[in-house]
Amino acid sequence: MKNILLAALFMFLGTGSMSSQETVTLTIEVAITKHNKGSILLALYNSSETYMKKTYKASKQEVIDKKAVITFQNIEKGTYAFSMFHDVNDNKKM
Repeated sequence: MKNILLAALFMFLGTGSMSSQETVTLTIEVAITKHNKGSILLALYNSSETYMKKTYKASKQEVIDKKAVITFQNIEKGTYAFSMFHDVNDNKKM
């Protein structure tokens, strides 16, 4: 059986008034407990209406030393959600 990691987490970046010109860097570190191989595929969403329907940004990061670090730079300050899975054999299938 494939070892699949699925997660969704709502991220809050800052508080107060939000300017459309303010940008931030979002870094997500994923700890892998079982397999030290494959990749993490992560989709970032910027709206609850588009969650799991339309990706805002996406990234694929190789698992190294039982972790993967995904960084999104210059994204608008706001609220985000993400979904991800651990593709142990890098075949892009769950």
